[in-house]
Amino acid sequence: MWVNMHKGWHDVVKISDKVVWNTVFLLFFSSFFPYVTKIVAQNFDNKVAQVFYGLIILLVIFFNTLMYRSLAEIPENTAMEAFWKTERAGFTMTLP
Repeated sequence: MWVNMHKGWHDVVKISDKVVWNTVFLLFFSSFFPYVTKIVAQNFDNKVAQVFYGLIILLVIFFNTLMYRSLAEIPENTAMEAFWKTERAGFTMTLP
């Protein structure tokens, strides 16, 4: 995730408030990874722990997607629009 963010943010020219808030939420939910990983490791057969872990993963994916989409919506970020199209194409290829 961090390498992809570095690659994606390299060509950013301008950001908006929407980008800032999406990034804040992305980092907030990413900060839960160590805790939910520990919970799942200690309670491997517990379905509630697994659902909680999956929910954190889905929230990180959701806000990561929103962040890149909001970066691509800014007209000055022409390189980000191409990056978003590439990422979106890769995302749809992984869907069954």
